[in-house]
Amino acid sequence: MKKIIPYLLCSLIIPVGAAIVFYLHFRTDTTDIDSNMHYLLRPSREQNDILFIGNSRVLNQIDPRVVEQVTGLKAYNLGLEGGSTVYFNMVYRAYMQRHPKPKYLVINVDFRCFDTEQRVFNFPDYFPYLKDSMVYVYLAPYYYECQTGIMQFYYRIKRINSKPDPNKISNLKGLIIHSESPELPLVDMLRGFHPFSMTWESQRHVIKAYDAVYSQKGFDMLRDIIKDAQAHGIKVILICAPFYKDYKLIVRNYNTVRDSILNISKEFEVPYWNYSDIPMGDSTMYFYNVNHVNVTGAAIYSRILGEDVKNYVDSIP
Repeated sequence: MKKIIPYLLCSLIIPVGAAIVFYLHFRTDTTDIDSNMHYLLRPSREQNDILFIGNSRVLNQIDPRVVEQVTGLKAYNLGLEGGSTVYFNMVYRAYMQRHPKPKYLVINVDFRCFDTEQRVFNFPDYFPYLKDSMVYVYLAPYYYECQTGIMQFYYRIKRINSKPDPNKISNLKGLIIHSESPELPLVDMLRGFHPFSMTWESQRHVIKAYDAVYSQKGFDMLRDIIKDAQAHGIKVILICAPFYKDYKLIVRNYNTVRDSILNISKEFEVPYWNYSDIPMGDSTMYFYNVNHVNVTGAAIYSRILGEDVKNYVDSIP
């Protein structure tokens, strides 16, 4: 009996341990982009006066409803988690093809937006949407590393398992987009906004100095978006979201990236509003980590941004 017990324990510990490792691994390093991608790719006649595009510092930080209250203009948030100018370009082009053009295009650009050479952030999340020709055209160059059947299977399983439990079944069913499905509401009550209710105290904060990765191609993509928008009579505004105090000092080449953005702003005569130094950056009350505001900070930041947009709109002859 004593000899059997170790075997019995091993027969339980090994599979349970393997299952835990599997779950922990596959539930990380991916995001839920579905609602904004569904809205983007589903054609509509809804007129949004203001369109926000950018990374998580748009998706989780700009509440279009607050901006609407302040400006009286209809707004939508089409930020994507971890987005670079690769994603910005895809979102802008797809939106212009399937929705009425906005009057104002607000793009969040910061030191994390211009890396177009390394692996695109959470690219497997976009596998279901590569069936769409517009998405494929702009993201295909980043698809090659995932083209083998084994890698696709790996990333698809990782994507499914990373979702919140209630969404796992729908993701198992639906790696296919049903653009006409009544299950995909055209109107999102949050207008694309996905706030974080986490607090500073709930997070671990490890800050190390580093150099932001960027490429000339990334800056050129931003130029192409601005040029096309202006050709369509759209007013472009560049912004940089708030950071917790002195975080930009951790990015050793922050000034280099900032100056490149400023040069593009001057080149196309578009405003660049840098909110990285506003007073709310002095308090952890408004942040859940050093480069993301929480839901409290998002409400304040959205109102500040809305006021600036209103003043800008009112100043146009």
